[in-house]
Amino acid sequence: MTAHSDTALNTSTFDNVSIAGPSPDFTIAATPASQTVTQGGSTSYTASVSSLNGFAGTVNLSVTGLPSGATGTFNPTSISGSGSSTLSVTTSASTPTGAFTLTITGTSSSPSLSHSITVTMTVNSSCVTGSAGDGWHNTALSAAQNGTFTAQYDATPSASPLSAVVALSQGAQTAYTGFATLTRFNPSGNIDARNGGAYAAESTIPFSGGVTYHFRLVINVLAHTYSIYVTPAGGTELTVGTNFAFRTEQSGVTALDWWGLDVNASNPGSLTTCNLTTQ
Repeated sequence: MTAHSDTALNTSTFDNVSIAGPSPDFTIAATPASQTVTQGGSTSYTASVSSLNGFAGTVNLSVTGLPSGATGTFNPTSISGSGSSTLSVTTSASTPTGAFTLTITGTSSSPSLSHSITVTMTVNSSCVTGSAGDGWHNTALSAAQNGTFTAQYDATPSASPLSAVVALSQGAQTAYTGFATLTRFNPSGNIDARNGGAYAAESTIPFSGGVTYHFRLVINVLAHTYSIYVTPAGGTELTVGTNFAFRTEQSGVTALDWWGLDVNASNPGSLTTCNLTTQ
């Protein structure tokens, strides 16, 4: 009987009969199975390669199925033997909304092998519109925030006066008391924000229907305070409030991970909020 190394030949010979052993191969997996992103935002997946039967080749990674206006990059772009890579997907304002199936493929040239896995990416609109009396519209942030961060968004009221708010919360909420930070287009035709137990503003900032206002909030979750700045279209940044307190009912909140929009039924009209980002 003559025996040969499985590593070298991957076969064994018995009385001149060769029996082939299992060939080197690899498997590919991806987590999570699905992600949700807002137009203009980013998300990521982890692609993992596992070696089988002594596979030690290089697996090059690629992705297909991305919607228009979206790009995907791997870091690293290839894996030797076993390991993992992060797929970062960035969308644009023009990326269509809907659910998309992305196919992650690993390809090896030596030996010649190819395996794929699919994940789902759901793209939500970057704009949310609420109308008087239709309730809260809640959207998850791209990531939970538990320190100091900046939130920015563009809000366009349909009319003035109006009674409409854009607010951040921990979890999706259906009542004003569930939100920590609240900026408001108020029934007097001015912009203000919640400061503890009441709405306030450091100066009078009137608003007009059909005009877009850019909001910038600097939020300190640990201190439960936030500063609010607004820039009317074509204007300069104005200060709504500095170090305002979170709404009283949320003075102990530990993280913010959702935002909501509501237009009170007391005034006819609507509010459209777009491009809400955190950093």
